[in-house]
Amino acid sequence: MKKFLDSALLILFFIGLSSNFMSAQVHEAAGIIFVVGVIAHNVLNRGFYKNFLRGGFNRRRLVNHVTIIFFAASVAVLAISGAALAEYFVAPEANWRAVHLGAAVASTVALFAHILIHASRYVKGKTFYAATILTFVLAVGAVFGLPYLDRWFHKVEVNRAEILRGEQLQLDGKVLIVYFSRVGNTNFPAQVDAVSGASLMLDGNEKIGNAQMIAEIVRSLTGSDVFAIQTEKIYPADYGETVQLAKHEFSRNCGQFILTREE
Repeated sequence: MKKFLDSALLILFFIGLSSNFMSAQVHEAAGIIFVVGVIAHNVLNRGFYKNFLRGGFNRRRLVNHVTIIFFAASVAVLAISGAALAEYFVAPEANWRAVHLGAAVASTVALFAHILIHASRYVKGKTFYAATILTFVLAVGAVFGLPYLDRWFHKVEVNRAEILRGEQLQLDGKVLIVYFSRVGNTNFPAQVDAVSGASLMLDGNEKIGNAQMIAEIVRSLTGSDVFAIQTEKIYPADYGETVQLAKHEFSRNCGQFILTREE
């Protein structure tokens, strides 16, 4: 029973780490089952905690205890931040997504260390050293790989029709909105998305600039006129190249633009 549960927990943990490749509902369900499984794991191993502080402490036992405490704290933060993101309770204002990702990285490192410590009982010599190196590589991969995957698979998608719905404000006089967006001023390739391109979001297959979206929200509230700043030339899609080109233009005072009214 214990071995089956441990294997299931390990599988669930890695399913949870694959959140970028599954729906939020599947990720949430896997997380809930994992937390329940962790509680069951501790109940089945309650004898371990009865002797948690008894006896002597060699280096291996001390590291094992510290790893268990660190893993338990990481999973607790993972569960709380996940519940906050899923809006199971009214959470204080915080970047819960960053907290959740950080807890995922921390718990992954702790889990690998915990598995390695237990493996040292049965694996010796060169095999153990190979397992240690593999664990280290996997832990480093988790620390740097998870944020990378999160960055490159977390697209910014919006539904303009839903966002712009609502009553207009009654303002005195006329309101003019002038904005600048990379969309319309940048030579984006056809395959660029709201991850590989800076300041972009997607409404279906349509690319929208962040500033453009804000301008449209204000227009929907005020019924104002909107003008988009259109540069005289189109800039490169690479953000670094655009920054360097902008610095060159500022130094020569040669940047030019025109205003185009949006219907």
